[in-house]
Amino acid sequence: RYARAPRGQRAYGVVPRNHGQRVSVIGALGVQGLVATMSVDGAVDTEVFNVFVERVLGPVLRPGDPGWREEIAGFNLSFTPTPPLVVGATSTADIAAAVRYAASVGKRVAVQATGHGLMSDLDDTVLVTTRRMTSVAIDPVARTARVAAGVRWRAVIDAAAVHGLAPLSGSTSQVVSVPISLDGRT
Repeated sequence: RYARAPRGQRAYGVVPRNHGQRVSVIGALGVQGLVATMSVDGAVDTEVFNVFVERVLGPVLRPGDPGWREEIAGFNLSFTPTPPLVVGATSTADIAAAVRYAASVGKRVAVQATGHGLMSDLDDTVLVTTRRMTSVAIDPVARTARVAAGVRWRAVIDAAAVHGLAPLSGSTSQVVSVPISLDGRT
């Protein structure tokens, strides 16, 4: 049975069925609360749910899956990593889930943002790609930037410029921002 009431008041009545449009909301609950939502008109079927998992939560790929090779692609063409599992993270909750999974099955974890830095054997590793994590928030008063793990430095430069700020930059603005902000090296 369903009931409706104004916000903050207890619902006593029964709502007649099949009145109005049906909207389904899918979400993922993580330690930070609701981390991903998607609403669709009508009911959720397998196809809709798979789109949610793939596009909203990010893909989880194994060798041979469509998109696996593109997901692991890096700039070093002389080395092709072969991780048994790749998680295309869209949030810190995705990263935490990937790390928990890797720990539960005794595998290592490696992280790739833009394709730099994968130089070792990944045969026993869960690879987490962060290229989908692209949020940038500038606090012009504190003169600080808060960036997600996959943000390229160009996005930080552009977001800061709107506020008359100019972050220190390396030799290229196309690398991910995290290594630059942590130690100044790319």
